[in-house]
Amino acid sequence: MTVVVMGIDALDPELVDPEGHPNLTLDAHRAVGTIESAAGEPSTHELWPTIITGLDPADHGLTLEDDGVAWGNPLLEFGSGVADYLLPDGLQTRIGAWLLTNTDTDAFRTPATYYEEEGIETLFDGREATAIGVPNYVVDPDSEDREHNLRRSLGDLFERDSEATGGHTSADPYEFYERCMEMAMVRVARARRGLRGGRYELVFAYTSGLDLIGHVTYDLPDLQRAAYDEIDEFVGELRGDLDEGDELLPVSYTHL
Repeated sequence: MTVVVMGIDALDPELVDPEGHPNLTLDAHRAVGTIESAAGEPSTHELWPTIITGLDPADHGLTLEDDGVAWGNPLLEFGSGVADYLLPDGLQTRIGAWLLTNTDTDAFRTPATYYEEEGIETLFDGREATAIGVPNYVVDPDSEDREHNLRRSLGDLFERDSEATGGHTSADPYEFYERCMEMAMVRVARARRGLRGGRYELVFAYTSGLDLIGHVTYDLPDLQRAAYDEIDEFVGELRGDLDEGDELLPVSYTHL
């Protein structure tokens, strides 16, 4: 038996149609509780360590304030070009704007050895497991997979624009879409390989591709819908690889 956890960054429940996207909703879907963050709303930096440890940020030690990712960090206060912007659900964020715009920055790259060194148990301990792109659980800090390389090379395809809905624009949203969709495809494919190899009890993968697409497609609803349709197809292919007794759990969240 293998449990496959597929983390899909920032799925918008208003855009997920149970009939049109059966692989994103599966047999059952529901909202779950989340953490309290120093930033007010959950952040990628804090949330995924909580998911894999079951601990609050103060207990696992990876927090926005302590790790220099908070808005007070002078690296983030680089000019008036970074301003609050409004996400669809009314969440104002500045930290997320900086991390998203600076796609070549090594964010969320805490090595997996951190947890053992701090005496913190994770759900990967004591079982045959593989972690694929999980934020702040980097198995090999000296190497990057294709998704990470693509994100770092987005350049002017993803730029900060405080007047744009979603806070970002793209010089070529269709090329940007293709690169981000490739990011998602790579991570889902690696999850499929982990499952089909038959070696693991737990396969845990994550992609930020859909989240990035969402930031530049508010005025391109057809492209936005296409992204959800394709992600559903990717997850459907993963679902099709399940044997009897295997389980698939997609996980997503709203975050900074």
